[in-house]
Amino acid sequence: MMAAFSVSLFLSMSDSLESCGSGYDINQPYEWNYENVPTFRRTDVSPLPGRWTYCGLPVSSPLAMAAGPLLNGRWILEYAKLGFDVLTYKTVRGRARGCYPVPNLVPVSDDAIGRCGGNLKGLTPDQETKSWAISFGMPSRDPEDWMGDVRLTRDQLAGEQRLAVSVVASPDRDSSLESIVHDYVDCATKAVEAGADVVEANFSCPNVDTPDGQIYLDAWAAGAIAQAMSNALGAIPLAVKVGFIESVEKQAELVDAIAPYATAAVMVNGIGAKLTRGDEVLFEGATRGIGGMAIREASLRQCEQFVERIERVGASMRVIGVGGIGSADDVSRYVNAGCEAVQLATAAMKTPDIGLSIRAALASSSDAS
Repeated sequence: MMAAFSVSLFLSMSDSLESCGSGYDINQPYEWNYENVPTFRRTDVSPLPGRWTYCGLPVSSPLAMAAGPLLNGRWILEYAKLGFDVLTYKTVRGRARGCYPVPNLVPVSDDAIGRCGGNLKGLTPDQETKSWAISFGMPSRDPEDWMGDVRLTRDQLAGEQRLAVSVVASPDRDSSLESIVHDYVDCATKAVEAGADVVEANFSCPNVDTPDGQIYLDAWAAGAIAQAMSNALGAIPLAVKVGFIESVEKQAELVDAIAPYATAAVMVNGIGAKLTRGDEVLFEGATRGIGGMAIREASLRQCEQFVERIERVGASMRVIGVGGIGSADDVSRYVNAGCEAVQLATAAMKTPDIGLSIRAALASSSDAS
């Protein structure tokens, strides 16, 4: 089982959940959103000065989209209009799996998780909250379906845009490490065959308690899987998605295990918490991942700590920051902390054109300096 905070987050007392506007509709189930893709107007994108990379690949900005909001290729192609230079295909598996039942996204307090990591304050949010409890369970289509979709999507992206594909194994509770390694490698090679520029190995999911969501907590297993994936991928960059690790010693163990094989570590993939609304226990008391502004400070601190460890041991692994990014200032803070690039998820789902506004603000500040 993953380490989760043994405290509760208090949710909005209102039963009416805020719609995501023209993005993901949290009032509808996952399958409805999968089929009902929003349509965005193509808009001029502000160029950013300087040289930017993602997993070492040249890109036009540090802005990327995390896997969560991009349910399929049609979602990716719409968000590709909105200022993101790397788009990550939602986590795929070697076999089909359905989504958890609704609710899949529930608003929570923006300042629920503070700088000291997991101090949940129990504040009641209003309808303008920028944080969610997330409960998808890493659904996936069958490989034949998602491989064809990835291939079509990559062919339609602009030349300077990169497509990452997030992959995960689908172990049973008694699966051996050998079988988990094989599953990850198989999914990764399928993703590359379909056209992925980057493979993102999802080693963390805070809303499942099966081994596929807990790999990052076992440094030895994470290193073994990363090594096998790196060997199979060759020149294709390998990014490893990491969850929240409060212990600096455990962070160091993971860095030391995966740095020889991973091009980048992507973090933080949500912070786990148990949720209540008043006296009501939600999700049957199971842990769910918190994303958005509520985890920004804890996520930024972990990125800083990983960068420090990487530099200390002289490794070449990069860090890609994710967690609560919703403004140009947030992007700058992550980049100044040593992150190569950043991923947005919650903010982009709630405000789809946020990438355009962030790029405009970054361009403006560059001009002013």
